[in-house]
Amino acid sequence: ELLNEYFQDVLQHHQPDRTVVWEVASVDIFEGNFLQVLRSLSSFNTATAAYVSALCEAKGLLRGYSLDEDENGKISSTFASLLDQDLFSTRNVSEFLLHGHALDCLAVDALIPVGIGLLALSRNPTARSVIAEYLPKYNFKTNDDIEWALTICAKLKLPQIAHVIFRIAAQRSLSNGLLLEALTLFARAGEIEFVKHHCWLIFENSLIRGEPIDDIIINAVVDDSIVIQDIDPETLK
Repeated sequence: ELLNEYFQDVLQHHQPDRTVVWEVASVDIFEGNFLQVLRSLSSFNTATAAYVSALCEAKGLLRGYSLDEDENGKISSTFASLLDQDLFSTRNVSEFLLHGHALDCLAVDALIPVGIGLLALSRNPTARSVIAEYLPKYNFKTNDDIEWALTICAKLKLPQIAHVIFRIAAQRSLSNGLLLEALTLFARAGEIEFVKHHCWLIFENSLIRGEPIDDIIINAVVDDSIVIQDIDPETLK
């Protein structure tokens, strides 16, 4: 209450400069025009506006701004069907801004996990579809990247996408000469024909060479007498 009194007293002596965004935003905060505040923040930094909107939403400061809510805060039947159609047909301001920020993050390699994480937390069903379309196209550089993507698939119940990622990981291991790892990943992807094919290639290569292939791990799996330093034989079974 005292802050509001001080604010009104200041306005009587010093009118805000409407050409200065920060002054206008400060006035909007005192007057409770939080949507205008977010608009001002967005003109400086969309990421900041998105996260501040989430805090405002959590505090209930944006209640009443949603076009798709009735006076009780429930989704009206007119807009309910839109939620399944578009990433930006969302029920509140914070989700709209966070979705926009998430898509911006997907365009920056270092921020891709942030973008996926924001979309994974969204209540909009379309966000799940965006993740399902994006993950298989992600440039997996390490096994940690693959495990992260598989964790997202498990959380969002995307088994088909997980199979695609397993297949991509298997091809990556194959190109790096990691035959056993590739065979395991193909099996986890449900690509049994690929497993058979590459097993036959291993067998064919051994026959042509007249000796085991040049892969100590595969040979250790086939022949128990082969011991690999620092690897427990039980892990190869």
